[in-house]
Formats: sequence, structure tokens, C-alpha cells
Amino acid sequence: MYLNKFSNTIFSFLNTLEKNYISGVFSGCLFVGGLFFKFLMIFFAIHFWVATKPRCDKAVIRIIGLFIVILSLVSMKFYFLGTYKYSYLVQLYPLIVLTLTFTRRIDLNWIQGFFLPIFILFSVDFLFNLSTLLLGFDLIGRVPGTRIDGVRLGGVFGHSFYSLSISSAVLLLSIFLKKSNFFLYFALLNFLWLGTLRSFVYLFGFATFYIFRKKSLKFHFFLSITVAALTVFATYMSLRLGFSEVGSGNYFRTYAWEAAIENISSNFFWGCSKFFSDFNSNMGISKETILASGITESPLLTDWLHWGLLFVLIKVLFITYLGNFAIKSTYKEISFYSFIYYIIFLDYFISGLLGNMLLGFTVALLFSSFEIGFDNKNYKSFRGNNELNN
Repeated sequence: MYLNKFSNTIFSFLNTLEKNYISGVFSGCLFVGGLFFKFLMIFFAIHFWVATKPRCDKAVIRIIGLFIVILSLVSMKFYFLGTYKYSYLVQLYPLIVLTLTFTRRIDLNWIQGFFLPIFILFSVDFLFNLSTLLLGFDLIGRVPGTRIDGVRLGGVFGHSFYSLSISSAVLLLSIFLKKSNFFLYFALLNFLWLGTLRSFVYLFGFATFYIFRKKSLKFHFFLSITVAALTVFATYMSLRLGFSEVGSGNYFRTYAWEAAIENISSNFFWGCSKFFSDFNSNMGISKETILASGITESPLLTDWLHWGLLFVLIKVLFITYLGNFAIKSTYKEISFYSFIYYIIFLDYFISGLLGNMLLGFTVALLFSSFEIGFDNKNYKSFRGNNELNN
């Protein structure tokens, strides 16, 4: 009797859920699982393609055309000039994800469902960091990594890069979905205690954008350059004034920038293909590994160094075209899309977090959801609202 009542309650609850919401939850579960077991990403990609509808218009055809041009140029350099496989895949991943999401129509209920597993992952990651702070080890007994410039919290994946990416994804999703500030505050708290330059770059970037949020897309592009330049200046000054020691993260970061610029100056247009591909984090960081692997600590410098100026220009134009397309197609409120556009370029100049699968897909997903309006709590579509106003 009680079992029947319980099962009926469960079925009644499931019937109240929107089909696209359930689909989003399932997609989110596949995606989170894919972060741990990479083969699940294949199933996620298939489900995402089936669960979303195609967007067919002239702008989409142009987007696909631009992507094919970039893919062709990168592939030719990869095959004929010997650029190594890892660099090839890293450069293509964000472009593939952006193109994929921009050719699909994203439903709000699907995004809300997708948010649930991501938030659960964030909660676990947050508890891992909290345990490390309070007890000196995380929930499975791992001790945090240490550097000359301090302790680095690693979250569930054991690395600050991934923990920061999870927090950034939750922060962006909570802003987009207009969730409670509860999500926002805990994400920002995770930013503060991670102890990495990237976390403070993002915090400074968020604050700066908020001040200038009503400006144009072009202004936000140059704002991202300004924030990146200030970050570089602050990093150099921390070394000059003695706040960062020799052997610290900032020490090797500035060395990587200088080495990249020196190599770019002699391979300005076509890039350089002399680097080896078997670098991994277990090798440790040193001047030798930076030079041999072509590490630059900046996606922009990486693209320029490994692929040349032409690829950098095409990539910037591609992302700018997507930004203009999204903003022109958005009903009334455009500041969120300017924010995503700004974050993409800030990350491109100085950070590199979008190379992470979770944050990269989240940014692309929200950037391509421009047909969802923001002017009321029901999130009516751009076309529906447009028809009402005409």
C-alpha cells in the first residue's frame, strides 16, 4: 500500500516535469560522467544532437562556412608542417563546440535541466575544497598541492584549473537562469580560496564588466584587452617588488610570455612547429620544459606561436561574428551576451580556462541561446516577443 502511494507520488512528480527538462538533466548527467570517463562524451554529443532542433538560416550557413575555412587551414598546417596532435585538438575544440551549439536551437527548460547535474558536481567540488581548508586533506584523503607562492586547492579533480572551471560554469549558469544568489555567492567563494592567478583575473574581469556593462560590443572587446594588459602588468610588478619569488607560478608565467614573444617575432606569420608533444604535468615546470613544449600561458600567444598570425585573425573574426549574430538576434537585453563575448576574449588573451570541456561547453551553450529573451520570468522567445510587438 505504502509502496503504491510512493510510486504514484514519484510518477505524478515526473509527469509535472517538462520533457525538455528531463532531457537536459540526462544530458547533464552524461556530460558530468564524461568528465570522469571520456567515452561518455560520445553519447552526450549524440544525445545533444537528437534532443535539440536544428537552426536553419543564412547566418548558420555562414558560421559553418567560416568553421570549414578554419578547419581546413589548421588541418593543412597540422598535416604538412608537423604541428603536434595535442595542439591541433586543443585549438579545434572550442571552435567545434561553438559551431555545434550555434547550429542548434537551445530550449530554456533543457538548460535548466542541464544545470542540475552541474550544480551537484559543483557542490561536491566545493565540499572537497572546504575539507582541504579545514582538515588539510580532501574527502578522499588527498593533500593539496603546494608551490612557492602557496597552497593550491584542487577540488574533486585534484587540480585548481578544473575547480575554477566548475565554479565559473555554475556562476554563468546561475546568472543566465536568474537563480538564487546562493549559487553566485558560493561560486565566488570558491574563486577566492583557490589561490590562483586565473581566479583573480576572472573576479577582476567580472567586476570591470559590471561597471561598463551597458557599453557596446566593440568597447567590451577593448575592455578585455585592457584587463589582460593590467593583469600582465600586475604580474610583472609582483616580481619586481618582491611579492612573487623566483620559482613561483608568476615567475614561470612571465618567462613563458617572454619566450613566446621572442619565438613569435621570428615566426610571425606562419608560426613554429618545432615543439614536442609528450609534455605532461608530472614532468614539472621549468624553463627547459617551457621552451621545449611551446608553453605560453596565454591561448592568444599559443595560437600565434604554433599556428601563426592568420589563424589568430580568423579566430578573432569568427568569434566576433558569432557575438554580433547573437546580439542582433536577441530580444531587448543584450548585456548577458556582451558579457559572454567579453569573457571569451578575456580568457583568450590571458587565461585559457575555456579549453576545459565543462566551461567551454557552458559558455558556448549560453552564447548560442540568444533566442531566449530576458524581459519576463517566462523567458518568451525572441520571435514570439517580436511578433507581439509588431
